[in-house]
Amino acid sequence: MTDAEREELEQYRRQDLLRRMRTISQDQWAKGWMKGLEHDLYLMTFHDAPADYGMSVIEPAALAALKRLAELTQTWWVDEEGSGNPTVVSLDDAARRFSKVVAEDERGALRSMSIPEVKEAYQNAAAEDWEHETIRLPWDQSARHAYRLRSNPLFSLQRRDSEDDWELRFGKTVVAYVSPTWARIH
Repeated sequence: MTDAEREELEQYRRQDLLRRMRTISQDQWAKGWMKGLEHDLYLMTFHDAPADYGMSVIEPAALAALKRLAELTQTWWVDEEGSGNPTVVSLDDAARRFSKVVAEDERGALRSMSIPEVKEAYQNAAAEDWEHETIRLPWDQSARHAYRLRSNPLFSLQRRDSEDDWELRFGKTVVAYVSPTWARIH
Protein backbone atom coordinates (compact mmCIF):
# COMPACT_ATOMS: atom_id res chain seq x y z
CA MET A 1 0.00 0.00 0.00
CA THR A 2 1.38 3.39 -0.94
CA ASP A 3 1.54 6.35 1.43
CA ALA A 4 -1.25 8.04 -0.53
CA GLU A 5 -3.46 4.95 -0.21
CA ARG A 6 -2.71 4.74 3.51
CA GLU A 7 -3.65 8.39 3.98
CA GLU A 8 -6.85 7.89 1.97
CA LEU A 9 -7.79 4.90 4.16
CA GLU A 10 -7.01 6.91 7.28
CA GLN A 11 -9.20 9.79 6.08
CA TYR A 12 -12.02 7.36 5.26
CA ARG A 13 -11.82 5.89 8.80
CA ARG A 14 -11.87 9.36 10.40
CA GLN A 15 -14.92 10.31 8.32
CA ASP A 16 -16.59 7.00 9.24
CA LEU A 17 -16.01 7.79 12.94
CA LEU A 18 -17.59 11.23 12.44
CA ARG A 19 -20.55 9.74 10.55
CA ARG A 20 -21.18 7.17 13.29
CA MET A 21 -21.03 9.79 16.05
CA ARG A 22 -23.49 11.99 14.14
CA THR A 23 -25.78 9.02 13.50
CA ILE A 24 -25.92 8.25 17.23
CA SER A 25 -26.81 11.88 17.95
CA GLN A 26 -29.49 11.85 15.26
CA ASP A 27 -30.94 8.49 16.35
CA GLN A 28 -30.91 9.27 20.07
CA TRP A 29 -31.76 12.98 20.09
CA ALA A 30 -33.02 13.76 16.55
CA LYS A 31 -30.19 16.29 16.43
CA GLY A 32 -27.13 16.30 14.16
CA TRP A 33 -24.69 16.93 17.01
CA MET A 34 -26.08 17.02 20.53
CA LYS A 35 -24.26 19.40 22.88
CA GLY A 36 -21.73 17.36 24.86
CA LEU A 37 -21.98 14.38 22.48
CA GLU A 38 -18.21 13.95 22.25
CA HIS A 39 -17.87 13.79 26.06
CA ASP A 40 -20.83 11.45 26.60
CA LEU A 41 -19.76 9.07 23.83
CA TYR A 42 -16.17 9.09 25.06
CA LEU A 43 -17.28 8.04 28.56
CA MET A 44 -19.50 5.29 27.13
CA THR A 45 -16.87 4.08 24.66
CA PHE A 46 -13.74 4.15 26.79
CA HIS A 47 -15.00 4.11 30.40
CA ASP A 48 -18.07 1.84 30.18
CA ALA A 49 -20.46 4.56 31.32
CA PRO A 50 -24.10 3.48 30.92
CA ALA A 51 -25.25 3.82 27.31
CA ASP A 52 -28.86 4.73 28.13
CA TYR A 53 -28.76 7.92 26.12
CA GLY A 54 -31.52 10.04 24.69
CA MET A 55 -34.42 7.99 23.37
CA SER A 56 -32.91 4.52 23.90
CA VAL A 57 -29.84 2.51 24.79
CA ILE A 58 -26.92 2.67 22.37
CA GLU A 59 -26.08 -0.80 21.10
CA PRO A 60 -22.75 -2.20 22.34
CA ALA A 61 -21.76 -2.92 18.73
CA ALA A 62 -22.10 0.79 17.88
CA LEU A 63 -19.81 1.75 20.78
CA ALA A 64 -17.35 -1.00 19.82
CA ALA A 65 -17.22 0.39 16.28
CA LEU A 66 -16.50 3.90 17.63
CA LYS A 67 -13.71 2.52 19.80
CA ARG A 68 -12.19 0.52 16.95
CA LEU A 69 -12.19 3.51 14.58
CA ALA A 70 -10.89 5.90 17.24
CA GLU A 71 -8.05 3.54 18.12
CA LEU A 72 -7.20 2.88 14.46
CA THR A 73 -7.04 6.58 13.64
CA GLN A 74 -5.94 7.78 17.10
CA THR A 75 -8.56 10.54 16.76
CA TRP A 76 -11.88 11.75 18.18
CA TRP A 77 -14.31 14.41 16.94
CA VAL A 78 -15.32 17.48 18.97
CA ASP A 79 -17.60 20.45 18.39
CA GLU A 80 -16.06 23.07 20.68
CA GLU A 81 -17.93 26.01 19.21
CA GLY A 82 -21.33 24.31 19.13
CA SER A 83 -21.47 25.13 15.44
CA GLY A 84 -22.43 21.68 14.22
CA ASN A 85 -19.07 21.48 12.40
CA PRO A 86 -16.92 19.17 14.52
CA THR A 87 -13.15 19.08 14.21
CA VAL A 88 -10.82 16.18 14.80
CA VAL A 89 -8.46 15.99 17.80
CA SER A 90 -5.96 13.36 18.84
CA LEU A 91 -7.20 10.50 20.97
CA ASP A 92 -4.70 11.53 23.66
CA ASP A 93 -6.22 15.03 23.70
CA ALA A 94 -9.71 13.52 23.94
CA ALA A 95 -8.59 11.35 26.88
CA ARG A 96 -7.30 14.43 28.72
CA ARG A 97 -10.52 16.34 28.05
CA PHE A 98 -13.21 13.72 28.46
CA SER A 99 -12.07 11.09 30.97
CA LYS A 100 -13.75 12.98 33.81
CA VAL A 101 -17.35 13.72 34.63
CA VAL A 102 -18.11 17.37 35.34
CA ALA A 103 -20.84 18.78 37.58
CA GLU A 104 -21.82 22.20 38.83
CA ASP A 105 -22.02 22.56 42.63
CA GLU A 106 -24.56 24.66 44.55
CA ARG A 107 -22.40 27.79 44.15
CA GLY A 108 -22.06 27.33 40.39
CA ALA A 109 -18.44 26.13 40.50
CA LEU A 110 -17.49 23.26 38.21
CA ARG A 111 -16.18 20.10 39.86
CA SER A 112 -14.76 17.07 38.09
CA MET A 113 -13.85 13.49 38.95
CA SER A 114 -12.84 10.45 36.99
CA ILE A 115 -15.32 7.58 36.79
CA PRO A 116 -13.05 5.32 38.89
CA GLU A 117 -12.91 8.08 41.56
CA VAL A 118 -16.71 8.34 41.60
CA LYS A 119 -17.09 4.56 41.93
CA GLU A 120 -14.47 4.44 44.69
CA ALA A 121 -16.21 7.22 46.64
CA TYR A 122 -19.48 5.28 46.36
CA GLN A 123 -17.82 2.06 47.55
CA ASN A 124 -16.20 3.84 50.52
CA ALA A 125 -19.39 5.58 51.70
CA ALA A 126 -21.33 3.87 54.47
CA ALA A 127 -25.14 3.61 54.42
CA GLU A 128 -25.46 6.31 57.09
CA ASP A 129 -23.49 8.75 54.90
CA TRP A 130 -26.46 9.07 52.51
CA GLU A 131 -29.54 11.25 53.02
CA HIS A 132 -32.86 10.22 51.40
CA GLU A 133 -35.20 12.51 49.48
CA THR A 134 -38.20 11.96 47.22
CA ILE A 135 -38.38 13.92 43.99
CA ARG A 136 -41.69 14.48 42.22
CA LEU A 137 -41.60 16.08 38.80
CA PRO A 138 -44.80 17.64 37.42
CA TRP A 139 -44.62 15.69 34.15
CA ASP A 140 -43.72 12.34 35.74
CA GLN A 141 -46.36 10.15 37.40
CA SER A 142 -43.89 8.05 39.38
CA ALA A 143 -41.74 9.31 42.20
CA ARG A 144 -37.98 9.43 41.85
CA HIS A 145 -36.14 8.48 45.00
CA ALA A 146 -32.69 9.82 45.67
CA TYR A 147 -29.95 9.45 48.22
CA ARG A 148 -27.39 12.25 48.32
CA LEU A 149 -23.98 11.86 49.90
CA ARG A 150 -23.97 14.22 52.88
CA SER A 151 -20.28 15.10 52.46
CA ASN A 152 -20.64 15.81 48.72
CA PRO A 153 -24.20 16.36 47.40
CA LEU A 154 -22.97 16.07 43.79
CA PHE A 155 -23.02 12.30 44.41
CA SER A 156 -26.46 10.75 44.31
CA LEU A 157 -28.23 7.43 43.88
CA GLN A 158 -31.55 7.75 42.06
CA ARG A 159 -34.31 5.48 40.83
CA ARG A 160 -37.98 5.51 39.95
CA ASP A 161 -40.51 3.35 41.78
CA SER A 162 -40.79 1.10 38.74
CA GLU A 163 -37.04 0.43 38.34
CA ASP A 164 -34.79 -2.12 40.01
CA ASP A 165 -31.30 -0.64 39.69
CA TRP A 166 -30.16 2.64 41.12
CA GLU A 167 -28.28 5.19 39.01
CA LEU A 168 -25.01 6.30 40.59
CA ARG A 169 -24.68 9.92 39.49
CA PHE A 170 -22.10 12.64 39.72
CA GLY A 171 -24.13 15.76 39.05
CA LYS A 172 -26.42 14.90 36.15
CA THR A 173 -24.16 12.19 34.67
CA VAL A 174 -25.08 8.56 35.26
CA VAL A 175 -21.78 6.82 36.00
CA ALA A 176 -23.02 3.28 36.75
CA TYR A 177 -26.04 1.21 37.71
CA VAL A 178 -25.77 -0.19 41.22
CA SER A 179 -27.89 -2.21 43.65
CA PRO A 180 -27.17 -0.91 47.15
CA THR A 181 -28.65 -3.36 49.66
CA TRP A 182 -29.14 -0.59 52.22
CA ALA A 183 -31.22 1.71 49.96
CA ARG A 184 -34.91 1.56 50.84
CA ILE A 185 -37.83 3.47 49.40
CA HIS A 186 -39.55 5.24 52.28
